[in-house]
Amino acid sequence: VASGNSFAHQFLLNVDENAKVGNYTLQLSLSYLDLWSSRQHQNLSVNIRLEGRSSIRVTPTAATLYLGSEDLIEFEISNLGSASAYSLLASLRLAGTTPITLRDGEQRFDEVKPLSSVIFKVKASTPSDATVGYYQATLSLVYRDSYGSLISESTPILLKVDAKPAYLAVREALWGIRGSPTLVGPGDKAVTLSVTIQNTEPYQISGLVAYLTLPKHFTNGTGGKLSLIHISEPTRQA
Repeated sequence: VASGNSFAHQFLLNVDENAKVGNYTLQLSLSYLDLWSSRQHQNLSVNIRLEGRSSIRVTPTAATLYLGSEDLIEFEISNLGSASAYSLLASLRLAGTTPITLRDGEQRFDEVKPLSSVIFKVKASTPSDATVGYYQATLSLVYRDSYGSLISESTPILLKVDAKPAYLAVREALWGIRGSPTLVGPGDKAVTLSVTIQNTEPYQISGLVAYLTLPKHFTNGTGGKLSLIHISEPTRQA
């Protein structure tokens, strides 16, 4: 090597995944012949910095939608690496034939620090006449790592569409029939009790069976303590 000249040599190294981010000093040992052919030895310090790398993982925390309602889809985006992820843009896209409608399908996070998480939330509406089952979506992440490189990742997501158990409510209970109430007192027989039940869900139900359990001093027409009716007509929201 001529006086004043320099040269570069590449060392192939492995860095353990448990290594900490920070500054490291490596020792470089040199051996060479001088102008007089004498063997010389020299130790030099090589200072380097280990910057680390971001490692993003996505976990759906709420991905179930219900017929006729607007629900919240949530994803936990975790950085399991040793360096921050910057300007992370999360977006959710549906297949073209999916009946679900998304609102606020994109969200940006300035920084996701190492060993921390952020929550990506998307509002989704499902029509009441949609088919129960699974629908495919794609979650896309775009961010910059600690080296400034642009990283793009896509993950397939299954959204479950289900029907909530219909919530029924008693709106009215009276002796007689609706529009024509009557007074009932102790000792009366074969009296009619009308109970108005409302389906509060945005979809119809059918095959309704109603059991009325009777307290002391009340019996059904045959002297039993349980009154049963079958309602075969579909019951819509009222």
